[in-house]
Order: sequence, then C-alpha cells, then structure tokens
Amino acid sequence: RVGLADRIAIEDFATGEVLRMPTTQVVNPRYVDFSDAEHLIVLDWAGGAQLIRWRDGEVVDTIDVGNHVSTAKLVRAQGQGLMLIRTNLWANPLLLELAGDHFGARHLIGGGSNWIGLLAPREQDFEDWGAWTLDGSLVLRRYSLAELRAGVDSKAMLAPGEAITTGSLEQLTFDAKGRRFWVLTEGMRPRLHRTTGSQDESTLLPAGFVTMLDASPDGRWLLSCSSATTARS
Repeated sequence: RVGLADRIAIEDFATGEVLRMPTTQVVNPRYVDFSDAEHLIVLDWAGGAQLIRWRDGEVVDTIDVGNHVSTAKLVRAQGQGLMLIRTNLWANPLLLELAGDHFGARHLIGGGSNWIGLLAPREQDFEDWGAWTLDGSLVLRRYSLAELRAGVDSKAMLAPGEAITTGSLEQLTFDAKGRRFWVLTEGMRPRLHRTTGSQDESTLLPAGFVTMLDASPDGRWLLSCSSATTARS
C-alpha cells in the first residue's frame, strides 16, 4: 500500500502495478492498513474512520472515533479484526471491533492507565481477545471482548488485578501465544524477559534505552527498538 497525501494507492509487488483508488478523498490520513483482502481501514487525523473497498474506492462504512487520532494498531482474525486507537483523550483508549465490511462494537477502556496493549491469543476464540492495561501502581489488568461486550463500568475497570513486583517496567507486550515480554535495565544494559506461565527467561540486550517492544502477529518474532534495533525469534 502507498499513502499519497489525500489519495491512497495499492501496489502489487508481484507485477509492480499501482492502482490509485478512485473517488478516495482522505484528509491527512493518520493510519492505513488492510482490514481484510478486500478492504482498507483508514483513520484520518480528525478522528474519522472509513472502511473502503480498495478495488473501486467505495466507502462501505464510516464512524467517528471521537477525537484526533494519535496511534492505532490492528490485529486480524478470520473475517474479524480488533483495533486499539488512542486519541488526544489519552486516558480513554478505544477498542474497535471489525467484522468483514463493517465496523463492529466500540469499547472505551477507562481507568486512566497510561500503558495499554492488545491481547490477541491465536489459539483462543475471538471473544477471548481484548486489551491489557498497566497503571501507575504497577497493577496489570486484562479485559476480554466477552467482558467488554457485557459492559464494564468504571468501578469494574479498577477491580484488583495482578500486582507487578519486579519494579517499574520500561516496556511490556504480549504475543500471539500469550507470552509476556518485558524490559528492565540492569546497570547500563536492558534485560529482556519472557514469561510463560510461572517460567521466566531473560537475555541482556545491547546498551541503550528500549523505546518499543512489538510482537509479530504469528508470535514468531519480537521487535525491540532502541539505540540498537534488533529482532529476535
């Protein structure tokens, strides 16, 4: 895919053909990705979200996410998807469901946690996917789609979670296999931990502050970004 200011184009890597999507007018696109083989999801800076059939440029569904878009991340299941959107209302992230050619339910994740991420365990049902949060008291909480669909009020959002006792984490993420990856610095070098159940393994990374951890959708790779960027399997 290629974003061109207020236009979007699709490039076929096999043939080199570039298709400029007709009738597409997107002002300052903030995020563009394939929601499935036939559709793109496009978020603009102002908070508009569109599902577009890329072959003919037809907009098949639209919503307003409520504020200016800061970041977004999408994970896909068979015919479904889950997107985490953070807007200028940073303390109220939005979890957005996608179902084929239309947007599904929207869920606000309250509680005021600064850290939040997607949970997308591939071996579990889509209803078991959801989000995790880590608050300033180092309490980790998980919210499944099944719980969010049933309704979670602000009191339930702050229900007791898992207390993190290892100290202030510098980065945290979960992969498609449900494993937890986190970083703590020892001296001048960050240590990357992988926790599976009650087992914890770790390895020292090159010197430099780790600014991001991100797992691949299939759980095979973990990207660690710092002053020395590495990818680990």
